[in-house]
Amino acid sequence: MVKVVMVGYQLRSSLVSAAEKVRDEVGDFTFKFFKAYDVDRGAVHPEEYVEELRSADVALIDLRGGDRAVPLTVQALKEGKNTVVCLVGGSPDLIKLTRMGSFSFSRIAAMRENPLLKGLFKGEPDYGQIRRMQERFEKLGKTIPLGPLKHVRNFALTLKYYDNPSEKNYYNMLLFLLREYCGVKARAPAPPETMPDVALQNLSTGKVYTTLEEYLSEYPYADRRLVGIYHYGGYHYDQTLPAARMLAEKLEAKGLGVVPLFSSDLRYHLGVERFFFRNGKPIVDCVVDLLWFRLAGGPIGGDHRETLQVLSRLGVPFLHGVLLSSRTVEEWWDSRDGVPPVETVTTVILPELDGRCESTVAIGPTRKSFRGVDVDEYVPVEDRVERIAERAARWVNLRAKPNSEKRVAVILYDYPPGEENLGKASYLDTLESTARLLKEMAERGFRVDAVESGEEVKRLLLEGGAVNSGEWVLTPERAERMLKVSVEEYTRWISDLPEDARKSLTESWGSPPGGIMVHEGKILIPGVVLGNVFVGIQPSRGVHEDPSKHYHGRDLPPHHQYVAFYYWLRNVFKADVVVHMGTHGTLEFLPGKDVGLSSRCFPDVLIADLPNVYVYDVV
Repeated sequence: MVKVVMVGYQLRSSLVSAAEKVRDEVGDFTFKFFKAYDVDRGAVHPEEYVEELRSADVALIDLRGGDRAVPLTVQALKEGKNTVVCLVGGSPDLIKLTRMGSFSFSRIAAMRENPLLKGLFKGEPDYGQIRRMQERFEKLGKTIPLGPLKHVRNFALTLKYYDNPSEKNYYNMLLFLLREYCGVKARAPAPPETMPDVALQNLSTGKVYTTLEEYLSEYPYADRRLVGIYHYGGYHYDQTLPAARMLAEKLEAKGLGVVPLFSSDLRYHLGVERFFFRNGKPIVDCVVDLLWFRLAGGPIGGDHRETLQVLSRLGVPFLHGVLLSSRTVEEWWDSRDGVPPVETVTTVILPELDGRCESTVAIGPTRKSFRGVDVDEYVPVEDRVERIAERAARWVNLRAKPNSEKRVAVILYDYPPGEENLGKASYLDTLESTARLLKEMAERGFRVDAVESGEEVKRLLLEGGAVNSGEWVLTPERAERMLKVSVEEYTRWISDLPEDARKSLTESWGSPPGGIMVHEGKILIPGVVLGNVFVGIQPSRGVHEDPSKHYHGRDLPPHHQYVAFYYWLRNVFKADVVVHMGTHGTLEFLPGKDVGLSSRCFPDVLIADLPNVYVYDVV
């Protein structure tokens, strides 16, 4: 009996089919798959896992980290004699486990001294050198199919099969390994079927293009404003393709065109430079990516200054769609934290270091049964993809609209509520900053009544009664002149709230209009309109007006005036963009997930599709 054991992050139905096909063809063949996440969380007994790896004729390893899986795998295979292929290695110890015939990575140091190969090892290899080394090894092994060179080529071919997952490639990869390293007399496998490392693809027809000009010449919406869509090629291609395709459909339905780019080359910034510029000028007004890590080298790393140079020249909003991995879409929906901690680093924090912002869950795995086996299938989260499309469309509109027509809401804070805390924020004079912002906007063609100083901004707000629950400014006379929302209008607005959000709102604060910032049955909107600019005061959380609400903590929904304020920005003032001025407001602390918000999370509900610029001091 020949046994192949694999550890990885996704058991695809195509891999199950391929293994069954091989078993039917060669007879005595066993295939075992361990999910890395199951090993790490203790769902797999350590002794069983170690024994299965040690008894395998071929062990295939795709581990990108893990407190349990990595040391157990090294323990199981380090001293063994079986064939080991480290398909993806998250540590040097894992990579050194690779051994195929007379080749092993533990012998690389010796190979550095070989006169034939010495030129391949110059200094510490970066990702570009690794790619070139792989190509040269494959060519050398084909030219001189002897000794270690033959097996190095076999390693490169195995990676090529694995990096382009399909039933056909998995089937031929298994046949290839059984013939070469297990003495199985199987028919010769077909070579790997591959796609270009970096290319464009029409997501309606599936046609692949290696030049921008060729793509645009055949794309029916090339004359529209364009949004770049950047997703994975190679191993993760089939994971991100459904979300990329859905996003393209939604953007096209909004009157935009798309430039869909995929890449298996980890130097993702090169793809930006190659396909999102035309004659040296940006061809896209916005980009949405579905990639983990940073653009320069992915998990391997690279020179991030190159990314900075490329994205600075591009100069467009770069929105980020989150690809879930360790948590299913259903688990994400039900979770409090949203995106797990490790994936928060890889899919939110690291992309933000590149300037890829507004991280929104776009796609994730769901479990289903396939031929009696639990497999993972990646599916787009449709309402989140719709939110990404809405935001991208709003950012494009903001770029296209003349400054004189843009409507801007600048939001200041008044926390704790009262006159003495108007404009209060950490490490920033928000009133003077607002005055300078308005002056600069006037100089750039925005229609705004410029003010001379922060003191004048404060005076305008106080004279207009624009404070939260003021003790002496908010007189009945001023309240009468303030912006207001009727109960009837507000009730229509909140009819589109998710049912559980609407229920928690009324359970906590009663029926509209509630008791906070209400005058003669109407909800007050604190702020002043200065041309096409609204300078407003973010509503309080209500706990100072009603101290008993402190006990509800992060589960306390916003009160009616808070909700009405953000709906008014969108529906009445019709803001094109919101600027939250200073550290920090309370919108992001409303009930909802910590990271990777859903459509049931209050921060997402209230800001909705509005571009949100947050002037935040980080210390």
